[in-house]
Amino acid sequence: AVPVSADAQPAPRWYELYFTKPKYPDDPKSHHGGIDDRLVALMDRAGRTLDVADYDFDLENVADAMALAKGRGVQVRMVTDSDTLNNTKDQRIQNALRKVKEAGIPIVDDKRPPIMHHKFTIVDGEWVSTGSWNYTDGDTYRLNNWMGIFTSKELAANYTAEFEQMFAGKFGPAKAKNLPFPVLTIDTARMQTCFSPKGDCAALIVSTIQREATKSLYFLAFSFTHDGIGQTIIDTQ
Repeated sequence: AVPVSADAQPAPRWYELYFTKPKYPDDPKSHHGGIDDRLVALMDRAGRTLDVADYDFDLENVADAMALAKGRGVQVRMVTDSDTLNNTKDQRIQNALRKVKEAGIPIVDDKRPPIMHHKFTIVDGEWVSTGSWNYTDGDTYRLNNWMGIFTSKELAANYTAEFEQMFAGKFGPAKAKNLPFPVLTIDTARMQTCFSPKGDCAALIVSTIQREATKSLYFLAFSFTHDGIGQTIIDTQ
């Protein structure tokens, strides 16, 4: 088995991109040196605040980084899904969560059947890590995922606004569409932030495809069932 590569793609200073590269047959002994190390390094930079929203969670090195941040005086908070928090059958999950709890880090779960599916971390109101990647051994070393780290106080403010609502117990339709910077520019890149369900993200994807796709269109998704997006992709041919 070959361990996940955590090599960064060439990028301007305001963003870094990382991809997992799982190979089979899998060997748990090779589960080290992946993109989880990049997240740990980001958490180790936290000097004031560290907010973590993650659907699935069992990486003890990430839990350790959160606990260490708490120990050096950083305000550390976590939001997760109730299914994860209450999954007592998975010892890896409970081991990681126990480290977080023992450090005195507050954890808020959604307390509802629909899924809190976020995977993002905000550090010091300046750096945002997000992507498809859950903070689990499986997502890191057995599945294809990506993580981006972005440097932008405006983008961090958008993610913080989302986090604050969930930390206050508001999830799904209870959340307001509350973005300080819906459209922002980092360096020369124009970015839009959208959170489901109030953000109507599917409509944003459709309008972006209709407006921007003139030569090529590539898309990759684990689950793809939205008829409107599907029809828009067909219509671009």
